Amino acid sequence: MNSMHIPRRFLFVDGLRGVAATWVVLFHAYKGGHLPNLAATLPDWLLIFLFQWGKFGVAIFFVLSGFVIAHSLRDAAVTPGYLVRFMARRSIRLDPPYFASIILVLALAFVSAKVKHEEIILPKPQVVAAHLVYLQDLLGMEQISDVFWTLCYEIQFYLVLCILLGLSQFFGRKGRAIVFIPAAIVSLIWGLGIITQNPIQGLFVNLWYGFLLGVFSYWAWAKKIPKAWFTTYAAVILASAVYRVDKFAIVCVSTATLLFICGETNRMEHWLKWRWIQFFGLVSYSLYLIHNPITGASFFLLKKKIPATTANEYLMLCIAVGICLATAFVMWFVVERPFIKLSRHVKLQPRNRACQDEIIASKS
Repeated sequence: MNSMHIPRRFLFVDGLRGVAATWVVLFHAYKGGHLPNLAATLPDWLLIFLFQWGKFGVAIFFVLSGFVIAHSLRDAAVTPGYLVRFMARRSIRLDPPYFASIILVLALAFVSAKVKHEEIILPKPQVVAAHLVYLQDLLGMEQISDVFWTLCYEIQFYLVLCILLGLSQFFGRKGRAIVFIPAAIVSLIWGLGIITQNPIQGLFVNLWYGFLLGVFSYWAWAKKIPKAWFTTYAAVILASAVYRVDKFAIVCVSTATLLFICGETNRMEHWLKWRWIQFFGLVSYSLYLIHNPITGASFFLLKKKIPATTANEYLMLCIAVGICLATAFVMWFVVERPFIKLSRHVKLQPRNRACQDEIIASKS
């Protein structure tokens, strides 16, 4: 490709978000024990791919985050003030739907206990407080919802990338090599399975390679680093992942490679542009946050009215997913959309070239 074409929207990225979120929904529907008859009738390969591997939607999200945040920081001159404004902007974008989902989870837990005539057990105030600042994982506290741990990682990813990018700018033209080659090498300690345990529970380092794959994919496409950086890094991780049968890492590399190929072939505005999958992408953040309690409540109510046969479980799954999507759309419309607009009022700094103000990054 002779010149890099920056599309108005990264439709492929939005579509992948929709795929990842839906995959996670199917995983939790299966993991929650809601589909025993349906699961028993499916071929093993379909059960594994469609439901059991749905947890790897998280790997897709981490890579997409690296790609999109690298785009939003593409021309940034990172200073301490910029870092504060950048994190404030991300907070305005991410926090309100997250806080709303915490309230929803607690409300449904309260109602569920009342309906089932069980003891109402709500998390302690300090647990809720830790969740509000994304520290529950690092502090070793219980998760209010199973998916919230990923947000603790995401916040660390954003902060560390921004700091490292600012540090690299201090070293001038060779700054990215000076800072990010060592950062990539350190990430390979976990990316290659040399160490499998996290030194500190909830610390970002064990999954940093997934986010960094997305960053390198974007930078290679944007010609900010040699393509060999990305291809070598991805190939090394993939070789190790295949040898160790590390599916999470394989999904990470596959996602980053697809993003790079899509960019190189100018297909960002064409792949996964179907309206239905773009809708899934639009509500993917809210869907990811609220689907688990909504799915549980939906199946609980449906099974009181419908016999749990194979056909009925398929019907209940469709209804539950539909309810999740409807609820996610309401949250997007009422909570997400206003705060996305509000976040754009936080001006970071003048850019080196005219561009729309983080249109794509605001969707992450």
